[in-house]
This record gives sequence, C-alpha cells and structure tokens, in this order.
Amino acid sequence: MFIQIFHFSVLVILFRWFHTFKEKTKKKKEETKFDALVILRQSSLEARASPNQRLQFVFGIHNAFTSTNPNEYNTIMGPIRHKLKVIRSSGWSEPVNFIHKCLQKQMFRISQKRSLNLSSVIRKLTFRLTLYMFFSRETLNPSDQAIESITTSINSLWIDSKNLDDDSISDKIEAEKKDLLSQLGRIMNTDVEEGENNPLNIIIPAYETLWRVVLRCFLEIRFRASVEQRQNYRDTAIKFFREPHATNFKVEKNFSPSLAAIIKEALRLYPPTKRIYRLVDGETIRIEVEKIQRDPTTWGPDSTEFKPSRWQSLESNPPNYLPFGAGKFQCPAQHEVAPMMIAVLISVLINQIGNGYAISEDFDSGPLSGERDAFAGLELMVSE
Repeated sequence: MFIQIFHFSVLVILFRWFHTFKEKTKKKKEETKFDALVILRQSSLEARASPNQRLQFVFGIHNAFTSTNPNEYNTIMGPIRHKLKVIRSSGWSEPVNFIHKCLQKQMFRISQKRSLNLSSVIRKLTFRLTLYMFFSRETLNPSDQAIESITTSINSLWIDSKNLDDDSISDKIEAEKKDLLSQLGRIMNTDVEEGENNPLNIIIPAYETLWRVVLRCFLEIRFRASVEQRQNYRDTAIKFFREPHATNFKVEKNFSPSLAAIIKEALRLYPPTKRIYRLVDGETIRIEVEKIQRDPTTWGPDSTEFKPSRWQSLESNPPNYLPFGAGKFQCPAQHEVAPMMIAVLISVLINQIGNGYAISEDFDSGPLSGERDAFAGLELMVSE
C-alpha cells in the first residue's frame, strides 16, 4: 500500500513539473517572439547600423542600412522613395519583355544539348532586372560572363563577411572588393568608388535579397508541386506573364492561389533575410526571422510546408510575417516593387521552362535548404 501511494505521489509531482515546464517554455517562446517584434519596432538608426558595419567594410557601401545620422538617412531615402514611385507608375510590361529576351538567350545553350546551372541563370536574371529597374534601361547591357563574375564576387564577399574575426581574411576581402568595384565600373562605364555613390548601395539590398527567394519559389512551384498544383501555378503565372499588372498579380484562377499568394508564401518560408541583427543595450541581438515565420503556433501544423493556399483565408499579414522587417525601417519596396519584381522573374521562368525540362537533383520532403550555396550544382536540362 505504501509503495502504491509513493508511486502515485511521484507521478503527481512529475505531472506538475512537466506541466509547469511546458507552460514556462510556452511563455518564454511567446515572449521571445514578442520581444523580436518590439525590438524591430523600436529600433534606432544606431541599433540597425552597428551590426551592418561588416557590410560597409566588405562592400564599401554607405546607405540607409549603415547610416546613423537622421538627416543623412532622410537624404538617402528621398531619392529611393522617388525611384520606387517612378517604377510603380511605369508598369511591368517592359520589365517582363526585357527579362524574357534575356532568358531566351540563356536557354539557347540547352537547345544545343547542354545543361544550364539554374542558380547561375536566376542570379544573372535578378541582377539584370536590378540594373534595369534602378539604373538604366538603355545603356547597361553587360555580358553574361561579366554578370557571372560580379555575382560570384558578391557571393564570395558575403560569405567572407561572416568570418571577419579571422584577421587573415582582411587582405583577401580588400583585394576582392577592389576587383568587384572595378568590374562594376567596367559595366557601368564609370569609376566606382566606396561610399555614398557606390552602386552596391542599391544592388546589395535589391539583388542579393531577391535571387534566393526567386530560386526557391521557382523550384517549389515548377518541380516540387503535385501535377495538378503545378498546372494551376503555371496558369496563374502565365496569365501575369501575358498581362503583367496588379489585377493579374492578385486574382485567383479556378480557386487556385493568386501569384501574390504564391510569392507571399515564398517570402514566408524562405525569407530574404533569415536573421536580422540589432544592437540592444550594447549587445547584438539576433532575430530569427525564418524560425518566427515557420512557427506552428502562428502558421499551423503545416508551417514548414510550401502552401500558398494558406493566404486565401488571411485578410491581412499576421504580425509575425517579417520578410521586409517591421517598424519604421521596413523595406520601402515591400508593398509593390519587390513582390512585383519577383513576379516578373517567376512568370518569365515558368513561361520559358515548361514540361520539357528537368533538374539534376531530387529533393527530400520539408523546406528546401536555406544555405547560400545549397543549389550551386543544380543543373537544368531537357527531359529525355
């Protein structure tokens, strides 16, 4: 009898401990998410700029991400907001036609019975679109070889920027940076120097944050979706490709998610920036955007699945949807320009790369890898 009472008491204690531990863990988790949103919404220029000093050193940039002076920040943002306004008013037919022609030239290689590196294709298209939208629509027409070299240099420097504690890497970074700026100068027909006139001030926030989202979105809807889903996604993308305007971006076709929903889901599951860093009380805080946007308490038990249909039942973006940050330093391109640039690239890729193509790898279930070089060897080829 005593043993039975003892066992029962132990079970009660264990149950209470487990329940208390579970509640504390849940509370801590909720507080962590809440703190992340508070930190982003209350950020100062100094809090944002300090963790970004590595980018200033590595790429020679000086932009809204690195400025700590409010007057200077406003001076930087004024022309950017004006440019975004001009882009919005110019329509999207010309960018679609431009990228379509660029992709057709690249696809000629496949017609010659050769494969194409898919990551390279998408990097080059995204880089060309960035130049086209933010710099010049007439004079800048660099070769694929030049863009390949530039985007490879950007990728290498970005990786190096994660290892600045290694003193031996400083000379390597300086040499790579000098070479990158020289390459940019050649394609832009001007001297490119570090500082406020460095074209990387625009290229890094635009190109660097978009190409990985475009790659993973394309893989999901073209090669990972079911046959029925794939056709629905294709119909939606082709409609936008033929008539690229806001209505076709947002319209649902045959109860299938809109292109806007597809892109929102790509930005949720594969955010442009996996982590955001802020300086808080002298300590650099890491905000795990990717984890927040995959949290099942907000997004449900299918939170790690690519499921654009989830957006059909959402009237607005949940607070924990942070692909463009939160608070006063949210990306100014978030409402139209950035999503529509992704739409341009996705619609052109889907139009050009139909059922007659395959890729060199199969994927496991679950989210695609978010690592920078995860698909460096992925080849696109004609189906046999």
